[in-house]
Amino acid sequence: MPLLRRGIRTEAISPQTIGVDQPTPRPLILWGISDGRAGHLAQSRGLMQALGEIAACSVYEIAAPAAGRVLAGLITGRAPFGQDLPAPDLIIGAGHGTHLAM
Repeated sequence: MPLLRRGIRTEAISPQTIGVDQPTPRPLILWGISDGRAGHLAQSRGLMQALGEIAACSVYEIAAPAAGRVLAGLITGRAPFGQDLPAPDLIIGAGHGTHLAM
């Protein structure tokens, strides 16, 4: 095994490292759906923070609406939340209270 380990290099390769000139991508839009429980919120924030360390992100935290409002939104085709926010690339949440909204 020592022979294999000698040849392995672990470093991130960015476009600048390999000489490729690429435009800066727009930030990922993350919606964090919260049921208000501290532990669930900490899990979601931890994941969003980790994503922010590897890519530019814009994060929007949203309180999970009541199940009745979400169901009404599904029936009418109009979401009961997030209409004034940019469309998300990724929706993150933790806990049963967020499942229907996600």
